[in-house]
Amino acid sequence: MRLFKRIAVFLVMCFLPIALLTAISSTAAGNAVIGVEDNNTAVRGGKFTVDIIVSNNPGLKQIDVDLSYDRTVMRLESLSFAQFLRDDGSVSCTFDKNRLTITSDDGVLSRNGVYATATFVLDNGAKKGEYKITPAAGASGMKDAGGQTVKADFVAGTVELSCFHNYRKTVFKPTCSSEGYTEYRCTECSITYISDYVDKVAHTWTVVSTEDPTCTEAGSITRKCKVCGETKTEQNGEPTGHNYGDGVVTEPTCTSQGYTTYTCDKCGKTFRDSYTPVSNHRYVKTYTEQATCSHTGFDLYACEFCGQSYQITIPTLEHHWRVTNVNASHTEQGWSLYTCTSCGLSMRGNFVEKLEYKMVWTVTVEPTCETAGIRTGVCSDGCGYTITEEIPPLGHSYGEWTRIKKATLVSKGLWKADCKRCGHTVTATTAHLEEIGASSEPTPYTLSFWKQVVGRIATSTLYTAVAVSVIGLLFVIILVGMILHAKKRRKDRSAEEMVEFADEVSKAVMEDPPAPDDLPDSFCLDRDDFDLPGKTFAAADTSDAGENSTI
Repeated sequence: MRLFKRIAVFLVMCFLPIALLTAISSTAAGNAVIGVEDNNTAVRGGKFTVDIIVSNNPGLKQIDVDLSYDRTVMRLESLSFAQFLRDDGSVSCTFDKNRLTITSDDGVLSRNGVYATATFVLDNGAKKGEYKITPAAGASGMKDAGGQTVKADFVAGTVELSCFHNYRKTVFKPTCSSEGYTEYRCTECSITYISDYVDKVAHTWTVVSTEDPTCTEAGSITRKCKVCGETKTEQNGEPTGHNYGDGVVTEPTCTSQGYTTYTCDKCGKTFRDSYTPVSNHRYVKTYTEQATCSHTGFDLYACEFCGQSYQITIPTLEHHWRVTNVNASHTEQGWSLYTCTSCGLSMRGNFVEKLEYKMVWTVTVEPTCETAGIRTGVCSDGCGYTITEEIPPLGHSYGEWTRIKKATLVSKGLWKADCKRCGHTVTATTAHLEEIGASSEPTPYTLSFWKQVVGRIATSTLYTAVAVSVIGLLFVIILVGMILHAKKRRKDRSAEEMVEFADEVSKAVMEDPPAPDDLPDSFCLDRDDFDLPGKTFAAADTSDAGENSTI
């Protein structure tokens, strides 16, 4: 009980400042609060301390507080100010009788918490109960930074006088099982404590049983205390040891050794010694199980005297196999069946892979240049297995190229080739001829010049329908001018030059038709790409210098 009270007082002292601050802050949300620590405890003639706490501080320049208390039961012995006040050189702290005054010469005091601690002494004649310590505003009161009086709420604290304890003593004598002690119990609050312990007294023993020694164990005596009932056992004499006689002899047999048995005549304990070897068995064959090709046999031998037996295994006999062959087919493997004529056991072995099909092929639908054909295969061994496969198209086989139309200065040449199998015809064009003696650089009177112009405009970002119309009109005008210019130039040439020019062109084309890229550069100005079956004819990179010029 006393321990519980001490724990309760400790918890109260730990949480008292927090509870006081909470209570003070809840009394007035708007005014400064000056409070005294609550729920203090003390004893008669003892000292106790209380804290003076400031909360809800609006910023005070001066704090002037009077402490009121019952002077008949307690005396204010001293008062100390908080460390942060003592360390501040601009703050002055004074204490006179029951009044404390704190003044800040530079600024205001805005901190909340403990500002001072008062030490009281409780009178020896004080009665058990609760006493108040009440703070109040002093003559100067609370002032802010401007020297104006600040309203404040004051919260009183309490101190409770605990029991002074008037103990009554009770003495408990020691026994043989427990120590003696003195119990002190307060007549006012029933607090109890124990001290003045005395050692236990000796037991009062009496013998309750005895045990005599045996061959292997010592004797014992057991005593019991008359007062507490405790018992103890002590040794009484040493073990006497065994007394063995001559022993009894057991003769050996064909299954066990011979030996001599010794027995103690006092306790009856026995042991064996003087062993002799076993005698030999006399075995005879008593049963035979014949072996077969499926299981082993055995001969059984047993001893005539003790009946102990053992077996000798007879190995299995060899199988007598009958072989049946199963031939392989296109869908099944071939194998041999082995059957034992003695035990009926059968198994398969000597597996042969399936037979491969030997196909004879017949074309049922002939392939053409563009369509696939069909062929049918029949197995030659007469099993009836047939399959059908597709024959890929043959593709065209073109003959020599034949000129249909000669190339001129203003038109391209035309060539054709016929498939040798189906007569399918393909055509190809060659570039028109260039005028003899024409400038290597295109002029506005040549077709290549305007093809370049139209091509570059068509690929530019400024390409529009209006631009196409304008360029088309200009092209027609220039084409008419180019034709007139060509006719004028043609008049100036001699007939022999024109015949020589035409023969040279014809000869060049006939020697290596029909690829226009192989014609002499002097006769070809513009070139077109064209494709033939199985071969692609691409124009060589022999563009006129005019194609790279800026328009």
